[in-house]
Amino acid sequence: MMDVLVLDNDAERRRRFVDALDWLGCSSGVFEADALATANTWITTANCRVALIGPELAEGTMTAIDHLRRRLDEAQIVAYQAFDHRDRSLRQSFRIAGANYVFDSRMSSWKIALLLRPLMQKMECGLVSGLAAIPARQRMQLQQEA
Repeated sequence: MMDVLVLDNDAERRRRFVDALDWLGCSSGVFEADALATANTWITTANCRVALIGPELAEGTMTAIDHLRRRLDEAQIVAYQAFDHRDRSLRQSFRIAGANYVFDSRMSSWKIALLLRPLMQKMECGLVSGLAAIPARQRMQLQQEA
């Protein structure tokens, strides 16, 4: 069982993500945090291989992504926020900051579970390692395009 960190200051959104993880069979290794300081506590005690980062954090979502990418260099970072489907710049900024996956937070728990299922299966089988989803060359290219 792998550990998953859910960092979001909104209890309702955290609950939806925890429910989604529970449906995927990942309920025993889920650590909830409402601020980066709390997340740091979990990081030192748990072996988090996946981190889900929500919007509107006091420290800022970009700061949280960057911080967790440096602390959890082998983890998969998933950032979520309510996005305008026509505006790609914010999603691209999250990817540049270090998020492996970015998606809209307005989905129901079962839709979130459907999105997370392939990632969680790959992580359980050891098929994905940290930054494998964004090779360094592609990350540099994304930064140049921004």
